[in-house]
Amino acid sequence: MSNELNFLSDQERLRAYEAITRGCAHLWSKGKLVKERLYSVLDTFVLLAEKDPYFLAHFTSYAVNRLDSKDLKVVSVFVNSVSDADGTPFSSGSKYKKPNLRSISQAAIQYLDPKLVLRVIELANLKTKLGTKNEGTHFSRSLKTAITKYLRYREQNIKAMEGIKKSGLSNTVKNIYRFSHLSPSTETAGVLGWKQKDGRVI
Repeated sequence: MSNELNFLSDQERLRAYEAITRGCAHLWSKGKLVKERLYSVLDTFVLLAEKDPYFLAHFTSYAVNRLDSKDLKVVSVFVNSVSDADGTPFSSGSKYKKPNLRSISQAAIQYLDPKLVLRVIELANLKTKLGTKNEGTHFSRSLKTAITKYLRYREQNIKAMEGIKKSGLSNTVKNIYRFSHLSPSTETAGVLGWKQKDGRVI
């Protein structure tokens, strides 16, 4: 087995880029995910995750930092979080490990607003087949870690949570906690006016 990652040719990369930018629009309509539009775009992204993870990692960074398309930000961050370049050995017993390019998604999550973070989680919780990966949800450990850090950072900077409430995003952040199976700090629950079932005094 090769100890190198796969790469597409420049022409194949260009075709993938054109397919992505052409098709990745209006994936959410009135806050609802339009799955019929999503799956063809996912197929192209997953091809990159398996056949050219370096290109996908660079594209994800570019999309989050430079592009205006919210859909491109969300889909690229999600698919890169399940990239084949996950830091594991190239083969069983190999002393050589793949680079961990999933870390790009871990960093990118921190730059997204709560609505986009929730959309990334929505994609991760979809039961679907991704390339060679079996049908099911694809909420990777690294993505869960990144979202946990996203929330804990804002808990430690409680004014950030106060700003979220003033912006009318309390329910969005509550859903990030719920869908990630995480509990808020007592102070955060108080700011969001969120009564907890564990008996804490809010």
